[in-house]
Amino acid sequence: MLQAMYNGVSALKANQKGMDTIGNNIANVDTTGYKASSITFADQLSDTIKSPTAATSTTGGTNGQQIGLGVKIGSVDVNTSQGSLNSTGENTDLAVQGNGYFMLSDGMGHIGYTRDGHFAIDSSGNLVAAGSGKRVLGWQADASGKLDQTAPVNATSALSIPVGSLTSAKATTALKLTGNIDASAAIGATFTTNVSVFDSLGQQHQITVTVKRNADPQNPNLPGNTWSWTAAGDPALAAPGPVSGNTGSTDTVGAIKANESTTGPNGPATPAGAKGAATTPGAAGAKGAAATPGATGTAAAAGTTPANGSTASTEPIVNSGTIVFGSDGKALSTTGSIVLNPIGGAGKAQAIKVDLGSAQSLAGDTTFQSGGQDGYSAGTLQSFAVMKDGNINGMFTNGLTRTLGRISLATFNNAKGLERMGDNEFRTTSNSGSPVVSGANTNGAGAIEAGYLEQSNVDLSTELTNMIVQQRAYQANTKIVSAVDDLLESLITMKR
Repeated sequence: MLQAMYNGVSALKANQKGMDTIGNNIANVDTTGYKASSITFADQLSDTIKSPTAATSTTGGTNGQQIGLGVKIGSVDVNTSQGSLNSTGENTDLAVQGNGYFMLSDGMGHIGYTRDGHFAIDSSGNLVAAGSGKRVLGWQADASGKLDQTAPVNATSALSIPVGSLTSAKATTALKLTGNIDASAAIGATFTTNVSVFDSLGQQHQITVTVKRNADPQNPNLPGNTWSWTAAGDPALAAPGPVSGNTGSTDTVGAIKANESTTGPNGPATPAGAKGAATTPGAAGAKGAAATPGATGTAAAAGTTPANGSTASTEPIVNSGTIVFGSDGKALSTTGSIVLNPIGGAGKAQAIKVDLGSAQSLAGDTTFQSGGQDGYSAGTLQSFAVMKDGNINGMFTNGLTRTLGRISLATFNNAKGLERMGDNEFRTTSNSGSPVVSGANTNGAGAIEAGYLEQSNVDLSTELTNMIVQQRAYQANTKIVSAVDDLLESLITMKR
C-alpha cells in the first residue's frame, strides 16, 4: 500500500519538473535566440513478484509478475530547430540562418556560443554582445583588407570595427587603360586622356597619357598597327635631375652659360652673376639660368663650380611605351611602364604597371580612357556592413570599400549536448563534441542575416497544451496519494 503512495509521490515530482520545463519555455517565448526544452519520463525499477517460467513438455510457460516503483525523468532535450527571423533595421543585429553559433570571449580565456546576435560597437570599436559586453570572435583583416582564415580562432581573436578612427591610403601600383583608339587616324595623329594616380601619402596626381599613330615600317607612307604612348606627370611628380655643378663660359658681352657636369650630390643653386664692370667676372650661374650681362668690355672670367653641385631638375616625368594591334583590332603586345618620383615626403621611385591589354583599335570614335587603378587617397571609416558570408565590409570617406574582418561560426556534432550558461550562451560538454569553426555559408553553418534577430523557437500553443496535460497528470497523482491515505486511515481504524 505504501508503495502506491511512493508511486504517486514520484509522479508528483516528475510532473512538477515537467511543469517547470513548460513554464521556463513560456517565460522565454520572447527571448532572442532561445531554444525550447522538452521533457520525457521513464518508469523506475519494478518489484518482481514472480519470475517468468519456460514451457515444459507438459505445461506451458508463464509470464513474470512485476509492479512498478514509480516514474522518473527520462530526459530534458533542447529543440535546436531554426527560430523565425525578426527585422530590426540595425546593422549590428545579426541572425544565423542555419546551424552555426556565434562565438563570444569573456576576456579570461573562455569561449561561449550563442544564437543571440544582438551586438553593438563599444567605445573602443570592438564588436560585442550588447547584453554582456563579451567580444565577438572571428578573423581580423590586415591593413590591406586581407584575411588569414587558416589562423585558429581562439579567445583573443576579437573583432574590431573602429568607425571614425581608421584611416587608409595606398600608392598606385597598377593602372589600366582601355577603350578604342581610332584605327582610321592618319600617321602622327595623337589622342590624349587624363588619369589620376596616388602616391604613398594619398596625394592625388594627374598624368596625361598621349598615344600617337606610327607609320608602317614596311611602307612609311601608310599607317601601321603600332601606336606609341607617353605619360607626362604634373609638376609635383618631379624626376631627379642630373647631379651637376656649373663651369662658366664667356661670350662677347660677359654672359655666363651654365654647363652640366657630375661633381657631387644635389645642393642649393648658385645665384646668377651680377652685372659688373667690364673686367669684373660674373658669379657662377644656376643651372640653365643666364647671368645679367655686364657692360661691354673684356669678357668675364669663368664662374666657379659650387662644392655641392646644383639643384635637382623640376621637369615632369615622361614615360613611354608601345601598343601593337592585330588585324582584329585587339592588342597583341604592349610595352612600357610609369615610374613616379613624387615630392613632398612621399616614397620615391613609385613604379606603376600599365595594363593596355583591353584597349582596341577599330575605325570609329576614340574612347581611350582610364579603366581604373588600385591606389586611393587617405580616408576615414564611416560605416560598415556585414555580408551573408560573415565578411565585414568597411566604407571609407574616400569611396574605398575594404574588408575589415569576418565573423566566425561554430557547429557541433551534437548541438543538443551543449550546456546552458545563462545570458543566452552555451558551453561545450563531453557529449557536444568539439566546435568546428568556419565562416558563414560553409560546413553547414548557414548564412548571416544583418538587420535581423532570431526569435525564440517556443511554440506557445504546444506549451499551453502540454501545461494542461501536466496539470491533469499532477491532479490525478494527488488522488493516488489521497486514496492511499484513506486506505491507511481505514486500516488504522479497524482496531476500534
